[in-house]
Amino acid sequence: MPRVSFKDLPKKEADAFRDSVSAEEPQRLAELSGWLQTTRGPWEELDATLDSLVPLWTWFEQFIANGSPGIPSAASAREYVRDETEAPPWGGKIGYGIDTIGHYLKLVCQSVDPTADWVVDRRKNSSDFQRTGIGLSNGAIIIPIDIVPKRAAPADILRKRIRVWLDESAPDAQERSTPVLPPPLPTPDPPMRWRPSSMPPPSPPPPTRAHVPSPSISDDPVAYLLDTTDQLAILHGKDLDHIQDLEDVDDLDRLDPLDAQVIHNHLQAHGFEPEDTSDEGGRQTQYWKWDGEDVLVTVDVVSAAGAVRYLGAQFEGNLDPAAPAFRSAATMFITLTEQLGARFHNNSPTPDDR
Repeated sequence: MPRVSFKDLPKKEADAFRDSVSAEEPQRLAELSGWLQTTRGPWEELDATLDSLVPLWTWFEQFIANGSPGIPSAASAREYVRDETEAPPWGGKIGYGIDTIGHYLKLVCQSVDPTADWVVDRRKNSSDFQRTGIGLSNGAIIIPIDIVPKRAAPADILRKRIRVWLDESAPDAQERSTPVLPPPLPTPDPPMRWRPSSMPPPSPPPPTRAHVPSPSISDDPVAYLLDTTDQLAILHGKDLDHIQDLEDVDDLDRLDPLDAQVIHNHLQAHGFEPEDTSDEGGRQTQYWKWDGEDVLVTVDVVSAAGAVRYLGAQFEGNLDPAAPAFRSAATMFITLTEQLGARFHNNSPTPDDR
C-alpha cells in the first residue's frame, strides 16, 4: 500500500492521530530521558527554556552518530500513515528520535505560550492540512519533523527557528528552573505504532517466518527480559532464548553469578524491604517487597552454589507507563540493570507463541 497523506484521511481519522500523539507524550518524554541518562547527555539542562534546545540538539547529533543507542532498529517516524514494510524518507531511528524531541519542543513552546498544545492543521490551502503539530496562540502551527535543523546545521538554529515561530515575543533567554523530563523508561520493542481504522491491517508474515527464534543474547553481560510489562528478570548466561517467563528459569547451572552486594544495596536504597527466605532443592530465594501508592512490586533474588543467579520481579496494580509509582519502580530497575552492566532485551512472547 502506498504512503497515505493526511490530506487523504477523513477528519475523524486525523483527529484520532492527534489524540494518539498527545496520549503517548508521557511515554515518549520518559524514553528521551532514558536516552539522555544512558549516554550521559544534558538531562539537567533540559528545563523547557528556549536556550535548552541548543544542548539538546548538540547531544542529539552525537546520539545519531553513535547509532541512536536505546532506539530499536524497527523504529521509525510516524508522520505518514503507511504500510508496515515502507520506511519514511527521513530514516527510521532518526525519525523516531525527532518525533520524540517534538514532545520536548511542545514543553518549550508551553513555557512561553501556556496555551500551546497538539492540534490538527485545519487552515484552508495550508500545505500542512490535517497534519498534527504544536498550535500556538498566535495561530502558528509548528510541525516538529519540519522545524528541526538538518544534521549539519548548528544547534543554535533550532532555538532561533522556534523563537521566530513564537512571534518574536519570546525572550532571548529565560531564567533557568529545574529539569522537566520524567524518570527514564526503555523504548518499547517494537515501538508504538498507529493505523487509521480505514486502513486494512498489515498482512501477516509468510508461514516460514511466523516462528523465527529471538536473536541469541549469549554475548550480553546481563539480559533484561520483559513479559507484557508485568514481569522481568535480570540474568546472565548462554542460550537463554527460551526464557519467556520467570517460570522458565529452571536450570540455574546455565546462569552466571550476579553481584549480590550491588543488588542488595540497590534494593535497600530504593525502599525495598526483605520479607522472607526459602531454601528448596539447592535454590535459596530471598523475597523483597516495595509497595507504592498504586503498584506493588515483589522481587525474588535467587541463589545457588553460594552466588546470586538471577533476580526476578513481578508488578501488580497500575502499570500505565505514565503512572508515577510505576515510573519510579521501572526507573529503579533500569538503574540496577545498568549497574550490573546490562543492556535491555525484550524477549516477550508473541500471541502465537503463548
